[in-house]
Parts: sequence; C-alpha cells; structure tokens
Amino acid sequence: MLLSKKRIWTILLSASLIVQSIAAAAFGQASSTAGAIGGAITDQAGALVSGATVKVRNLDTGLERTIKTEDAGTFRFPTLPVGNYEITVDAQGFSQLKRSGFVVRVGDNLDLKLQLAASGTTEVVNVTAEAPVADPSKTEVATTIGLHHVVAWL
Repeated sequence: MLLSKKRIWTILLSASLIVQSIAAAAFGQASSTAGAIGGAITDQAGALVSGATVKVRNLDTGLERTIKTEDAGTFRFPTLPVGNYEITVDAQGFSQLKRSGFVVRVGDNLDLKLQLAASGTTEVVNVTAEAPVADPSKTEVATTIGLHHVVAWL
C-alpha cells in the first residue's frame, strides 16, 4: 500500500499545522504569567516629560528594571512578573517621585499618569569672616538723651 505524493503532502501539512498550534498555545501560556506597567510622565502644567528615568522594583522579589521616557513622555515595562511594585521617577529640574502600591496580576496592563513637581531652588549662603562692627577693646563715654530732653526740644 503506497501513499500518493498528494496524501503525503497533506499529512505533512496537517502535522505542521498541529505543531504550530501547540507552540502558539505554549507561548501564550508562558506570557500569560506576567503583566505590564506603562504610562506617561507629565509636569504640573500637564506637559509631557521626555528623557525621565523610570525605575520599577518588585517589592516581593527585588527585581528592578529601569528605562527612560520616550520623546512623547511615555514608558512601558512589558512582561513584568506578578507582584507588588514601587515606581521611582527622576528627571532634571524636577523633584524625585516615588510611589508604591502598584499590584501587577496575570495579564494586567497598568496605564499610569504620573506627575512630577518642579524642584525647589537651591540657595547658597556664603559666610565670610569680617571685622566686627563694634570694637570691644575701645571704651568711650557716651551721653544718653532722656525723654525730658526730647520734650524740651519740642
């Protein structure tokens, strides 16, 4: 009983489709054990902040990932393991932002809007030693004018 070429190609094609379906299902299961965090960084006026450094840290495992925001002020951390996360944002000219309490569950895609506050101005005070206004070694007699002298002049 010989198989025809057409029958052999049909069997091979069917087997190939089955293998591809199994591989796709396995990949889908592997990626379904993670979540993602993304969003945008803005200033107090609502303008997007590009080039900000965004760091996420899994508080359960200590896993850290760091990226910079894109020109549009957006960021994305794909395929994060499930857990509790803390987010830290640093940008030049802004105060550091640190927030925790972000929970990533299987299949989550958190979309955050984080706002940075302008950093305070730094004031530098230089103190120099100068000669004192009063000379404690010099003694003089002074006359004090009392209230009765002032009244007499009026």
